[in-house]
Amino acid sequence: MEIGNRGRFCIATEIGTDHEGDWLFGQFCFWIANKQIGDYEFITSIRDIYVHMRYYCSDAYQRESDIHFNLSKEDFFNQVDCSLYGDSDNSAVSEEDLQLFARFDLNIGVDILDDWKIYAVNHDGMTRLLYKHCNDVHISESFINTQEFNSVVISSYKILEAIYDGVVESNIDIKI
Repeated sequence: MEIGNRGRFCIATEIGTDHEGDWLFGQFCFWIANKQIGDYEFITSIRDIYVHMRYYCSDAYQRESDIHFNLSKEDFFNQVDCSLYGDSDNSAVSEEDLQLFARFDLNIGVDILDDWKIYAVNHDGMTRLLYKHCNDVHISESFINTQEFNSVVISSYKILEAIYDGVVESNIDIKI
């Protein structure tokens, strides 16, 4: 299933026929500006993604920041990345910084996305997505209407929630 438009922003997921019950093994990736983010060809725990996406939804309307939106892509990406994940020069990060920058974090801690960093910030109805593969030197950037971005995220989450609840409650096989 794909929610969204690959040319702008899309979430693609497929639950495996042998999904191991409530583990919900399957495939997942993002598409940003026609670029695949994540290793869709590998199997991962969709349940873990579903649980993490809850934060995407709760942060959906908390990412507004004209200051951060207008920074250069390098400055914004590095500020968020260093504040959340540290660097060799700054190992001590304040709780205040963590709270400030966590709302911009779109990283999901599953193996298929381990090599990617993705951040989002909103301003005046636009969402700015910054993303980078760990082997890339350059940071990629894309802009999408905030309403469209939030719609893709929230719709995907609700579908995963319904699938997960159905599997947990009835422990039946599902196919999408």
